Amino acid sequence: RPRSLDAAIPRDLETIVLKAIAKDPADRYRTAADFAADLRQFLEDKPIRARRVKMVEHLWRWCRRNPMVASLSAAVAVLVLLVGGGLWVNGLLRVERDRAVSSEFRARDAEGRAIDAERDMKVRRHLAQAASLRRSSQPGRRAECLEVIRKAIELGPPEELRRELRD
Repeated sequence: RPRSLDAAIPRDLETIVLKAIAKDPADRYRTAADFAADLRQFLEDKPIRARRVKMVEHLWRWCRRNPMVASLSAAVAVLVLLVGGGLWVNGLLRVERDRAVSSEFRARDAEGRAIDAERDMKVRRHLAQAASLRRSSQPGRRAECLEVIRKAIELGPPEELRRELRD
């Protein structure tokens, strides 16, 4: 192997030489033109036909032949990854914010329902007190009954309880 004598010899050149001097004629180049084509490919830093080049090596050689296009392509790829990552993080943050806002609204809604229920309970208490005062036969109780109804109306009852207070 030529590389065992001189490690500076490129692997592709070694491959071309070993194929050209192979013992079995079936393993050699079929024509001098094929041999010359592989040598030209080697000199142009392109993949040779003597062996299959892995995709990574093929890409690396292309980048060495086209440095401007390769660097612009890499910059665009990095930019796309950064923008994509930013959009993904933004989406995650938006979902989390919506969850927080939603849970806050649910808490406020539950608090509002509790306040409404407490108000309705107070109005019903006033309503029951007014009914008992109205039924009482003692003098002056009807005036007290109207005062209790006025306090109930000041609480701002819903329409259903307003009808009961009116009646």
